Amino acid sequence: MVGMRRAQDITSLVAAVVQRRDAESATNTLAQRGIPVTRLQSSGGFLGLGSVTLLVGIPPGKLEAVVGALAQTCRSRVEYMPMPATESGRLSLAPPTPVTIRGATVFVFDVERYEEF
Repeated sequence: MVGMRRAQDITSLVAAVVQRRDAESATNTLAQRGIPVTRLQSSGGFLGLGSVTLLVGIPPGKLEAVVGALAQTCRSRVEYMPMPATESGRLSLAPPTPVTIRGATVFVFDVERYEEF
């Protein structure tokens, strides 16, 4: 069949947690390079901001293209975290604290077996 990959073609799995605002650009760039992606909505991290987890099955020789596409489309940003109230319950007058939010966290796993049904 056209477009179907054989089971032995997937040797790695990338799980990339990206900022929600970068997810569309990342998936479009990967699609333009012929690399299919599965998107999972996720959240968490220090500020609890919305994120998307991208799962990408990688054939041999494509890992650097995937990582490069993510590096190109997912960028770090500075968010501002408000200061919490003081112990006495008074609001803090301190300015918000800048926090750098990374563009993507990328995990690469070896795939022992891959099948499609």
